[in-house]
Amino acid sequence: MAGSRQQPGPGQEPGTQPEPEAGTQPGPDPAGKLQKPNPSFPLYAYACGRWAKRIKGKVHYFGHWNDPGAALAEYEQQVRYLKQGLDPPTGDGLTVKDLCNRFLNSKRLRLTRGTIVQRTFNDCVRTCDRIMDVFGPQTLVESLKPADFERMAGSLAETLGYRSQGNEINRVRGVFRYAEQNDLVDKLIRFGSEFKRADMAELRKVENRIGHGSRRMIEASEIRRLLICQKHVCSCG
Repeated sequence: MAGSRQQPGPGQEPGTQPEPEAGTQPGPDPAGKLQKPNPSFPLYAYACGRWAKRIKGKVHYFGHWNDPGAALAEYEQQVRYLKQGLDPPTGDGLTVKDLCNRFLNSKRLRLTRGTIVQRTFNDCVRTCDRIMDVFGPQTLVESLKPADFERMAGSLAETLGYRSQGNEINRVRGVFRYAEQNDLVDKLIRFGSEFKRADMAELRKVENRIGHGSRRMIEASEIRRLLICQKHVCSCG
């Protein structure tokens, strides 16, 4: 009958819903009124009173309705593992977001002391943004594997030139070395064999190969160096 309330089952408290079995189809909100906190919120309200998401054909649950922020944080920490069919790591630890915040705080202190310039700090901010975009802000740092850094290398190759890729790889490695050098992690970060800056001989081969086939693009750093040289020549002439 429309408008009637479902009676609780045996052993169930009034006003609660039983936990569904994993893999069941998502049901509607009992009141039909619960909305997402914002349109981009990746989870939906399940009838058991928790936020949920279907991943690889199975429904997973991420916190209660009354705390969507905590549910979202749990989802972001686990989703990369669930999409690969892996069990998410358990327990607390240093997250990628925490590491980036600590690293940037240390660089901000150096900027205040004058040991680095604003441009260097801005580069660090962009690098940390990229790290969080690729790995996820709630991912545990110690759970990262060489395959994750190969994925990062692939991301860099899509948007940066060959020299810029090497510079960014060095900056990314520097963020994680900061965690090791300041006892923020209990084990060394494994970058793997491929996540490293190319040596100069390899770099020259690539640039020569590009130069034979087409006009080589001059990067911003090279343009600045040429302008400085030109200004020096003009001032001396």
